[in-house]
Amino acid sequence: MKKSGRYTAKRIVHTHVLSHIAPSSKSKTSTAKLNKSHNSLSALYGSINVRTCKDPTKLTQIALASRKLKHSITFVQETHMTGIGRVDDWDEPELQGYSFVYSGFSKKSAGGVAVLCCPEVEILDIEHIIPGRILRVRLSHLGIKLMAWCVYSPTNVTANDPEKAEAAKSSFYRPLDKSVNAMKKEYPGYHCIIAGDWNATISKNATKTKYVGDNLDDHDTTDNGDRLCAFANEHHFYVANTIFRTKDIHQTSWISADKKTTKRLDYFLVDEFLWKSTMNCRSYTGKVSDIYDSDHKLVALQARLPSKGQRRNIFKSRAPKPKPKSSLKPSSKSSTATPSVTATMQTPLSNSSPTRSMPQRCTSVRPLKMRTPYGTPLISRRKLRKCWLKRNPKSAKS
Repeated sequence: MKKSGRYTAKRIVHTHVLSHIAPSSKSKTSTAKLNKSHNSLSALYGSINVRTCKDPTKLTQIALASRKLKHSITFVQETHMTGIGRVDDWDEPELQGYSFVYSGFSKKSAGGVAVLCCPEVEILDIEHIIPGRILRVRLSHLGIKLMAWCVYSPTNVTANDPEKAEAAKSSFYRPLDKSVNAMKKEYPGYHCIIAGDWNATISKNATKTKYVGDNLDDHDTTDNGDRLCAFANEHHFYVANTIFRTKDIHQTSWISADKKTTKRLDYFLVDEFLWKSTMNCRSYTGKVSDIYDSDHKLVALQARLPSKGQRRNIFKSRAPKPKPKSSLKPSSKSSTATPSVTATMQTPLSNSSPTRSMPQRCTSVRPLKMRTPYGTPLISRRKLRKCWLKRNPKSAKS
Protein backbone atom coordinates (compact mmCIF):
# COMPACT_ATOMS: atom_id res chain seq x y z
CA MET A 1 0.00 0.00 0.00
CA LYS A 2 1.33 3.37 -0.97
CA LYS A 3 1.82 5.94 1.73
CA SER A 4 2.03 9.06 -0.36
CA GLY A 5 -0.05 12.02 0.72
CA ARG A 6 -1.96 12.13 -2.53
CA TYR A 7 -3.03 8.49 -2.29
CA THR A 8 -4.18 8.73 1.31
CA ALA A 9 -6.14 11.95 0.68
CA LYS A 10 -7.87 10.32 -2.28
CA ARG A 11 -8.80 7.31 -0.16
CA ILE A 12 -10.27 9.48 2.56
CA VAL A 13 -12.55 11.26 0.11
CA HIS A 14 -13.73 8.33 -1.98
CA THR A 15 -13.60 5.30 0.33
CA HIS A 16 -16.54 4.67 2.65
CA VAL A 17 -15.99 1.98 5.25
CA LEU A 18 -19.01 -0.17 6.06
CA SER A 19 -17.96 -0.38 9.70
CA HIS A 20 -19.04 3.25 10.15
CA ILE A 21 -22.62 2.09 9.65
CA ALA A 22 -22.51 -1.54 10.80
CA PRO A 23 -20.09 -1.81 13.74
CA SER A 24 -18.81 -5.14 15.01
CA SER A 25 -20.52 -7.15 17.71
CA LYS A 26 -17.73 -6.24 20.15
CA SER A 27 -18.71 -2.57 20.13
CA LYS A 28 -20.76 -1.06 22.91
CA THR A 29 -24.55 -0.87 22.73
CA SER A 30 -24.56 2.91 23.05
CA THR A 31 -25.41 4.71 19.82
CA ALA A 32 -23.18 7.69 20.67
CA LYS A 33 -19.44 7.23 20.49
CA LEU A 34 -17.07 9.65 22.16
CA ASN A 35 -14.29 10.86 19.91
CA LYS A 36 -11.55 11.65 22.42
CA SER A 37 -9.21 13.25 19.91
CA HIS A 38 -11.82 15.82 18.87
CA ASN A 39 -13.78 15.96 22.17
CA SER A 40 -17.04 15.42 20.30
CA LEU A 41 -19.77 12.81 19.92
CA SER A 42 -20.52 10.90 16.72
CA ALA A 43 -24.18 10.40 15.79
CA LEU A 44 -25.89 8.52 12.97
CA TYR A 45 -29.28 9.33 11.41
CA GLY A 46 -30.97 7.02 8.89
CA SER A 47 -33.90 7.23 6.47
CA ILE A 48 -35.60 4.26 4.80
CA ASN A 49 -38.80 3.56 2.86
CA VAL A 50 -39.92 0.18 4.20
CA ARG A 51 -43.08 -0.23 2.03
CA THR A 52 -44.99 -1.60 5.02
CA CYS A 53 -44.65 -2.28 8.74
CA LYS A 54 -48.25 -3.02 9.74
CA ASP A 55 -47.21 -6.43 10.97
CA PRO A 56 -45.74 -6.24 14.50
CA THR A 57 -43.07 -8.73 13.43
CA LYS A 58 -41.92 -6.43 10.61
CA LEU A 59 -41.94 -3.45 12.99
CA THR A 60 -39.74 -5.33 15.46
CA GLN A 61 -37.42 -6.33 12.63
CA ILE A 62 -37.03 -2.67 11.58
CA ALA A 63 -36.32 -1.59 15.16
CA LEU A 64 -33.73 -4.35 15.65
CA ALA A 65 -32.05 -3.42 12.37
CA SER A 66 -31.78 0.23 13.42
CA ARG A 67 -30.37 -0.83 16.78
CA LYS A 68 -27.79 -3.07 15.10
CA LEU A 69 -26.73 -0.24 12.79
CA LYS A 70 -26.36 2.15 15.75
CA HIS A 71 -28.92 4.67 14.50
CA SER A 72 -29.79 7.45 16.91
CA ILE A 73 -32.83 8.50 14.87
CA THR A 74 -34.43 6.57 11.99
CA PHE A 75 -36.94 8.23 9.65
CA VAL A 76 -39.38 5.64 8.25
CA GLN A 77 -41.74 6.13 5.29
CA GLU A 78 -44.63 4.09 3.87
CA THR A 79 -45.49 2.41 7.15
CA HIS A 80 -49.07 1.71 5.92
CA MET A 81 -50.24 2.10 9.52
CA THR A 82 -53.62 3.77 10.10
CA GLY A 83 -54.16 6.51 12.65
CA ILE A 84 -51.61 8.15 14.91
CA GLY A 85 -49.85 6.71 17.93
CA ARG A 86 -46.68 5.80 19.74
CA VAL A 87 -45.04 2.47 20.57
CA ASP A 88 -42.89 2.27 23.71
CA ASP A 89 -43.46 -1.34 24.85
CA TRP A 90 -41.56 -4.04 22.97
CA ASP A 91 -41.48 -7.80 23.28
CA GLU A 92 -37.74 -7.86 22.70
CA PRO A 93 -35.72 -6.90 25.80
CA GLU A 94 -33.05 -5.31 23.59
CA LEU A 95 -35.52 -2.63 22.44
CA GLN A 96 -36.42 -1.34 25.88
CA GLY A 97 -36.18 2.45 25.82
CA TYR A 98 -36.83 2.81 22.07
CA SER A 99 -39.78 4.95 20.97
CA PHE A 100 -41.65 4.62 17.67
CA VAL A 101 -43.90 7.59 16.80
CA TYR A 102 -46.08 7.02 13.72
CA SER A 103 -48.61 9.04 11.72
CA GLY A 104 -50.90 7.52 9.08
CA PHE A 105 -54.13 8.12 7.22
CA SER A 106 -57.33 7.67 9.21
CA LYS A 107 -58.84 4.88 7.06
CA LYS A 108 -56.63 4.21 4.04
CA SER A 109 -53.78 1.75 4.57
CA ALA A 110 -51.23 3.64 2.44
CA GLY A 111 -48.43 6.11 2.93
CA GLY A 112 -47.56 6.80 6.53
CA VAL A 113 -44.46 8.26 8.21
CA ALA A 114 -42.74 7.49 11.51
CA VAL A 115 -39.69 8.34 13.62
CA LEU A 116 -37.78 5.73 15.64
CA CYS A 117 -35.65 7.12 18.48
CA CYS A 118 -33.03 5.38 20.59
CA PRO A 119 -33.03 5.66 24.42
CA GLU A 120 -30.52 8.54 24.32
CA VAL A 121 -32.97 10.74 22.38
CA GLU A 122 -35.60 12.54 24.43
CA ILE A 123 -38.92 13.31 22.70
CA LEU A 124 -40.24 16.69 23.85
CA ASP A 125 -43.10 17.40 21.47
CA ILE A 126 -45.02 15.72 18.60
CA GLU A 127 -47.09 17.36 15.87
CA HIS A 128 -48.97 15.55 13.09
CA ILE A 129 -48.95 18.24 10.40
CA ILE A 130 -50.44 16.07 7.63
CA PRO A 131 -51.30 12.56 8.89
CA GLY A 132 -49.61 10.07 6.62
CA ARG A 133 -47.39 12.70 4.95
CA ILE A 134 -45.59 15.01 7.41
CA LEU A 135 -44.64 14.32 11.03
CA ARG A 136 -42.73 16.80 13.20
CA VAL A 137 -40.92 15.79 16.39
CA ARG A 138 -39.03 18.08 18.77
CA LEU A 139 -36.05 16.21 20.23
CA SER A 140 -33.03 16.55 22.47
CA HIS A 141 -30.00 14.44 21.51
CA LEU A 142 -26.62 14.60 23.27
CA GLY A 143 -27.40 18.06 24.63
CA ILE A 144 -28.28 19.42 21.17
CA LYS A 145 -31.86 20.48 20.45
CA LEU A 146 -33.26 19.14 17.19
CA MET A 147 -36.42 19.87 15.23
CA ALA A 148 -37.00 16.84 12.98
CA TRP A 149 -39.50 16.35 10.16
CA CYS A 150 -40.22 12.99 8.48
CA VAL A 151 -41.87 13.49 5.07
CA TYR A 152 -43.38 11.38 2.31
CA SER A 153 -44.08 13.49 -0.78
CA PRO A 154 -46.72 12.70 -3.42
CA THR A 155 -45.44 11.04 -6.59
CA ASN A 156 -44.89 12.78 -9.92
CA VAL A 157 -46.90 10.37 -12.05
CA THR A 158 -50.65 10.93 -12.31
CA ALA A 159 -51.84 9.76 -15.70
CA ASN A 160 -55.50 10.73 -15.51
CA ASP A 161 -55.61 14.10 -13.76
CA PRO A 162 -52.42 16.24 -13.74
CA GLU A 163 -54.30 19.12 -12.06
CA LYS A 164 -55.08 16.84 -9.13
CA ALA A 165 -51.38 15.97 -8.83
CA GLU A 166 -50.48 19.68 -8.84
CA ALA A 167 -52.98 20.34 -6.06
CA ALA A 168 -51.64 17.42 -4.04
CA LYS A 169 -48.06 18.72 -4.28
CA SER A 170 -49.12 22.24 -3.33
CA SER A 171 -51.08 20.90 -0.35
CA PHE A 172 -47.90 19.06 0.74
CA TYR A 173 -45.33 21.87 0.44
CA ARG A 174 -47.54 24.67 1.76
CA PRO A 175 -48.08 23.21 5.29
CA LEU A 176 -44.43 22.09 5.43
CA ASP A 177 -43.24 25.61 4.60
CA LYS A 178 -45.61 27.07 7.18
CA SER A 179 -44.43 24.62 9.87
CA VAL A 180 -40.74 25.38 9.27
CA ASN A 181 -41.29 29.13 9.50
CA ALA A 182 -43.37 28.77 12.68
CA MET A 183 -40.81 26.54 14.40
CA LYS A 184 -37.93 28.87 13.53
CA LYS A 185 -39.76 31.76 15.19
CA GLU A 186 -40.99 29.82 18.22
CA TYR A 187 -37.82 27.78 18.85
CA PRO A 188 -34.86 29.71 17.40
CA GLY A 189 -32.34 27.62 19.37
CA TYR A 190 -33.34 24.35 17.70
CA HIS A 191 -31.53 22.92 14.67
CA CYS A 192 -33.60 21.61 11.77
CA ILE A 193 -33.31 18.28 9.96
CA ILE A 194 -35.79 17.01 7.35
CA ALA A 195 -35.52 13.50 5.92
CA GLY A 196 -37.72 11.15 3.96
CA ASP A 197 -38.93 10.04 0.57
CA TRP A 198 -39.35 13.22 -1.47
CA ASN A 199 -40.10 11.37 -4.75
CA ALA A 200 -37.90 13.99 -6.41
CA THR A 201 -35.12 13.74 -8.97
CA ILE A 202 -32.51 16.50 -9.34
CA SER A 203 -30.41 16.27 -12.50
CA LYS A 204 -27.04 17.80 -13.28
CA ASN A 205 -28.76 20.50 -15.33
CA ALA A 206 -30.58 21.87 -12.30
CA THR A 207 -29.98 25.40 -11.07
CA LYS A 208 -26.64 25.54 -9.24
CA THR A 209 -26.82 26.91 -5.71
CA LYS A 210 -24.64 26.48 -2.65
CA TYR A 211 -27.36 24.37 -1.00
CA VAL A 212 -27.39 21.71 -3.76
CA GLY A 213 -24.14 19.98 -4.68
CA ASP A 214 -22.75 18.46 -7.87
CA ASN A 215 -23.42 14.80 -6.99
CA LEU A 216 -26.67 14.61 -8.98
CA ASP A 217 -28.57 12.14 -11.18
CA ASP A 218 -28.36 11.63 -14.92
CA HIS A 219 -32.17 11.66 -15.22
CA ASP A 220 -34.15 14.80 -15.95
CA THR A 221 -35.23 17.04 -13.10
CA THR A 222 -38.84 16.41 -12.14
CA ASP A 223 -41.41 18.88 -10.84
CA ASN A 224 -40.83 17.61 -7.31
CA GLY A 225 -37.10 18.19 -7.85
CA ASP A 226 -37.68 21.85 -8.75
CA ARG A 227 -39.93 22.26 -5.73
CA LEU A 228 -37.35 20.66 -3.46
CA CYS A 229 -34.57 22.97 -4.71
CA ALA A 230 -36.79 26.03 -4.24
CA PHE A 231 -37.74 24.89 -0.73
CA ALA A 232 -34.08 24.36 0.24
CA ASN A 233 -33.03 27.76 -1.12
CA GLU A 234 -35.86 29.56 0.64
CA HIS A 235 -35.10 28.11 4.08
CA HIS A 236 -31.29 27.84 3.64
CA PHE A 237 -31.24 24.06 4.01
CA TYR A 238 -28.37 22.00 2.58
CA VAL A 239 -29.29 18.89 0.59
CA ALA A 240 -26.63 16.78 2.27
CA ASN A 241 -26.49 13.66 0.07
CA THR A 242 -25.96 15.72 -3.10
CA ILE A 243 -22.80 17.45 -1.87
CA PHE A 244 -20.54 14.53 -0.88
CA ARG A 245 -18.68 12.78 -3.68
CA THR A 246 -19.60 9.08 -3.80
CA LYS A 247 -19.62 6.12 -6.15
CA ASP A 248 -22.57 5.73 -8.50
CA ILE A 249 -23.84 2.74 -6.55
CA HIS A 250 -23.95 4.86 -3.38
CA GLN A 251 -25.74 7.72 -5.12
CA THR A 252 -29.15 6.23 -5.97
CA SER A 253 -31.74 5.24 -3.34
CA TRP A 254 -34.43 3.37 -5.35
CA ILE A 255 -34.28 0.31 -7.63
CA SER A 256 -37.07 -0.74 -9.98
CA ALA A 257 -38.60 -4.22 -9.92
CA ASP A 258 -36.70 -5.30 -13.05
CA LYS A 259 -33.39 -4.09 -11.50
CA LYS A 260 -32.68 -1.89 -14.55
CA THR A 261 -33.69 1.61 -13.41
CA THR A 262 -32.15 3.34 -10.42
CA LYS A 263 -32.92 6.83 -9.11
CA ARG A 264 -32.36 9.00 -6.09
CA LEU A 265 -35.66 9.77 -4.36
CA ASP A 266 -34.63 10.12 -0.69
CA TYR A 267 -32.87 13.21 0.64
CA PHE A 268 -31.56 14.73 3.87
CA LEU A 269 -32.06 18.48 4.41
CA VAL A 270 -30.10 20.10 7.26
CA ASP A 271 -29.44 23.62 8.46
CA GLU A 272 -26.02 25.25 8.64
CA PHE A 273 -25.21 23.99 12.15
CA LEU A 274 -25.80 20.33 11.25
CA TRP A 275 -24.18 20.80 7.86
CA LYS A 276 -20.93 21.92 9.50
CA SER A 277 -21.13 18.87 11.77
CA THR A 278 -21.86 16.37 8.95
CA MET A 279 -19.05 14.01 8.00
CA ASN A 280 -20.78 11.90 5.34
CA CYS A 281 -24.20 11.28 3.79
CA ARG A 282 -24.95 8.59 1.20
CA SER A 283 -27.03 5.47 0.49
CA TYR A 284 -25.92 1.97 1.42
CA THR A 285 -26.33 -1.29 -0.47
CA GLY A 286 -25.92 -4.97 0.30
CA LYS A 287 -26.59 -6.39 3.74
CA VAL A 288 -27.15 -2.97 5.28
CA SER A 289 -30.24 -2.24 3.16
CA ASP A 290 -31.36 -5.86 2.73
CA ILE A 291 -32.24 -6.00 6.42
CA TYR A 292 -35.26 -3.74 5.79
CA ASP A 293 -36.57 -5.84 2.82
CA SER A 294 -37.49 -2.88 0.61
CA ASP A 295 -36.95 -1.58 -2.92
CA HIS A 296 -35.37 1.54 -1.37
CA LYS A 297 -31.84 1.78 -0.02
CA LEU A 298 -30.93 3.06 3.39
CA VAL A 299 -29.73 6.68 3.35
CA ALA A 300 -27.58 7.54 6.37
CA LEU A 301 -26.11 10.81 7.61
CA GLN A 302 -23.05 10.61 9.85
CA ALA A 303 -22.41 13.64 12.05
CA ARG A 304 -19.87 14.60 14.68
CA LEU A 305 -21.71 16.77 17.18
CA PRO A 306 -19.39 19.38 18.74
CA SER A 307 -19.02 20.08 22.42
CA LYS A 308 -20.04 23.36 24.01
CA GLY A 309 -16.55 24.82 23.69
CA GLN A 310 -16.34 23.88 20.03
CA ARG A 311 -19.79 25.36 19.38
CA ARG A 312 -18.67 28.61 20.96
CA ASN A 313 -15.56 28.79 18.75
CA ILE A 314 -17.06 27.54 15.47
CA PHE A 315 -20.61 28.75 15.22
CA LYS A 316 -20.64 32.06 17.13
CA SER A 317 -19.17 35.03 15.31
CA ARG A 318 -16.77 37.07 17.40
CA ALA A 319 -16.83 40.85 17.41
CA PRO A 320 -13.70 42.46 15.95
CA LYS A 321 -11.22 43.82 18.44
CA PRO A 322 -11.27 47.63 18.75
CA LYS A 323 -8.26 49.40 17.34
CA PRO A 324 -6.07 51.27 19.87
CA LYS A 325 -6.61 55.01 19.84
CA SER A 326 -3.55 56.96 18.80
CA SER A 327 -2.52 59.92 20.95
CA LEU A 328 -0.52 61.50 18.13
CA LYS A 329 -3.57 63.01 16.47
CA PRO A 330 -5.20 65.44 18.86
CA SER A 331 -8.81 66.41 18.39
CA SER A 332 -9.74 69.65 16.66
CA LYS A 333 -11.20 71.17 19.84
CA SER A 334 -8.08 70.60 21.88
CA SER A 335 -5.84 71.96 19.13
CA THR A 336 -7.61 75.30 19.12
CA ALA A 337 -7.85 75.75 22.88
CA THR A 338 -4.56 74.32 24.12
CA PRO A 339 -1.23 73.59 22.47
CA SER A 340 -0.62 70.08 21.18
CA VAL A 341 0.90 67.37 23.34
CA THR A 342 3.95 66.99 21.13
CA ALA A 343 4.65 70.71 21.28
CA THR A 344 4.59 70.75 25.06
CA MET A 345 6.87 67.69 25.15
CA GLN A 346 9.43 69.27 22.89
CA THR A 347 9.72 72.50 24.97
CA PRO A 348 12.88 72.50 27.13
CA LEU A 349 12.57 72.10 30.85
CA SER A 350 13.34 75.19 32.89
CA ASN A 351 15.36 73.49 35.67
CA SER A 352 17.22 70.94 33.53
CA SER A 353 20.56 72.04 32.13
CA PRO A 354 20.66 70.01 28.86
CA THR A 355 17.67 70.49 26.62
CA ARG A 356 16.22 67.14 25.60
CA SER A 357 12.95 66.34 23.83
CA MET A 358 10.58 64.11 25.73
CA PRO A 359 9.72 60.82 24.01
CA GLN A 360 6.26 60.03 22.71
CA ARG A 361 4.16 57.39 24.39
CA CYS A 362 4.24 53.91 22.82
CA THR A 363 0.78 53.13 21.39
CA SER A 364 1.39 49.57 20.18
CA VAL A 365 -0.26 46.71 22.12
CA ARG A 366 2.89 44.58 22.29
CA PRO A 367 6.07 46.70 21.96
CA LEU A 368 9.10 44.89 20.60
CA LYS A 369 11.44 46.34 23.28
CA MET A 370 10.81 47.83 26.65
CA ARG A 371 12.13 51.37 26.80
CA THR A 372 13.01 53.82 29.53
CA PRO A 373 11.17 57.15 29.83
CA TYR A 374 13.94 58.69 27.76
CA GLY A 375 13.77 56.25 24.89
CA THR A 376 16.89 54.18 25.63
CA PRO A 377 16.33 50.40 25.72
CA LEU A 378 16.36 48.67 29.08
CA ILE A 379 19.29 46.37 29.91
CA SER A 380 18.80 43.30 32.07
CA ARG A 381 20.90 42.65 35.17
CA ARG A 382 22.61 39.72 33.51
CA LYS A 383 23.84 41.92 30.65
CA LEU A 384 25.03 44.55 33.12
CA ARG A 385 26.99 41.94 35.06
CA LYS A 386 28.59 40.61 31.86
CA CYS A 387 29.72 44.11 30.90
CA TRP A 388 31.07 44.71 34.39
CA LEU A 389 33.00 41.39 34.35
CA LYS A 390 34.58 42.26 31.01
CA ARG A 391 35.87 45.51 32.44
CA ASN A 392 36.96 43.89 35.73
CA PRO A 393 38.36 40.43 34.90
CA LYS A 394 40.19 40.18 38.26
CA SER A 395 36.87 40.16 40.18
CA ALA A 396 35.59 37.32 37.99
CA LYS A 397 38.53 35.08 39.01
CA SER A 398 38.01 35.81 42.66
